[in-house]
Amino acid sequence: MKFCSFLQKSNLDPRIAFYVILLCNLKHQFRQLVKSFGKSKNVISICKYNSIMVPQFGLAEIHKVELMILKDIDNLCQKHKLNYCLYCGTLLGSIRHKGFIPWDDDADIMMPLRDCRRFLSIAKTELKGRYFISEIRSDANAMVPWTQIRREGTEYYPEEHRNIEYHKGISLDIYPLIGAYEGIFGKLQVSAIDVQRALTSRNMRRAENYKTIHRFVAARKIMDCMPRWFLLMANSLIEALFWPDPDKHVSCGTVDAAKFSGKYLVRDWKEKTDGEFEGSKFPIPKEYDLFLRTMYGDYWKLPPEEKRVSHHADSVVVTISDTIAEEIGIKP
Repeated sequence: MKFCSFLQKSNLDPRIAFYVILLCNLKHQFRQLVKSFGKSKNVISICKYNSIMVPQFGLAEIHKVELMILKDIDNLCQKHKLNYCLYCGTLLGSIRHKGFIPWDDDADIMMPLRDCRRFLSIAKTELKGRYFISEIRSDANAMVPWTQIRREGTEYYPEEHRNIEYHKGISLDIYPLIGAYEGIFGKLQVSAIDVQRALTSRNMRRAENYKTIHRFVAARKIMDCMPRWFLLMANSLIEALFWPDPDKHVSCGTVDAAKFSGKYLVRDWKEKTDGEFEGSKFPIPKEYDLFLRTMYGDYWKLPPEEKRVSHHADSVVVTISDTIAEEIGIKP
């Protein structure tokens, strides 16, 4: 901690200081990682399903599967008293459309870090078989530093991802809410999470014509050559140093696809209310107007028609097993 205090007072470039911390903690983190490999029994393998896959479903069917995932997560959170709320496009959909944004193709929730870690521990047991939990420690093909809950027996992916090895099930994103540092350590935090996102996105870069988030080709090539043990070690180090409990900070932010920033006040996330979503009630922030304006500006204004497209607006593959189709009331 004395070393971190020294860095805060120094004038080192944030990226250089981050790598100094990384190298100084390398030996300790490696020992901890080796120990964890010997003890851990929570690695989840992809479940095989034998039911017939019905091809070429559309956005309406994807929404039905995502709503199923959301309801199952809500039930689990209520059962174990875990704190979460709708987030991003799903929160916007709840307020503006009382459900999914008609052209949106994903579902998002936010969960404070402590609850997120408890959720992962519980979900690996209670959701096993029905869902695949994609997160960097248990999924060698994880593409993002946050958690994705993927429905077994489904597939949804862009055509250019066909030959990339990862679980392609229809998914819901869980973004962890973490505290935001200030000053030089705040700049270090932003840089570290950028690096973390870069390391976990290397599988995605195998897709043809994929636009990576990295600016330097040399850095990309180095990251792509790094062994998995190093990625796990770097991820553990970044989380230990730069993913603080939000309750111990004034401002906070989520680890997601955007550049990290402490743009919210922790106290504004505390109070929740019920938001309508596809005929059901789910928790949303009581100050939802504040958060939506921070994220989207005038969120009541619809985008131009040409921009009302899903994240995967080009050629996609959608398949849903016959058993899941029957469960959500879809006729093949």
